[in-house]
Amino acid sequence: MNKRRRLDLECLKLCREIVLARAGYRCECGCGRAASDPSHVFDRDCQNTRYDLENIVALSRKCHNHDRPLELEATHRKILGVKYEEVEARSKMLRSPWRTWELLALREKLVEIYLEEGI
Repeated sequence: MNKRRRLDLECLKLCREIVLARAGYRCECGCGRAASDPSHVFDRDCQNTRYDLENIVALSRKCHNHDRPLELEATHRKILGVKYEEVEARSKMLRSPWRTWELLALREKLVEIYLEEGI
């Protein structure tokens, strides 16, 4: 595995841990179940929002149902509220894939957030 791919996976893992911890490891849709899945509101392929913590919500396995995309979108809209349109606009901006040096800086920032929040 190359360095860029390894950094990408590390950043996604840090995002996952931060999002789940911020939600208290509970599903953000309000069902009361334990959250096990970080769900990208807008696809991870959207480079602008790939590591955007506002673009990732904590969901239970049951609520993170890709078989019902309209229900999943409604859940995302409910959780983000007015921020949904802002994140959607960011996701539509064109951006080239993250470079290695950008991922190194991002990882540093995510580690800082992780430590500041005592996760």
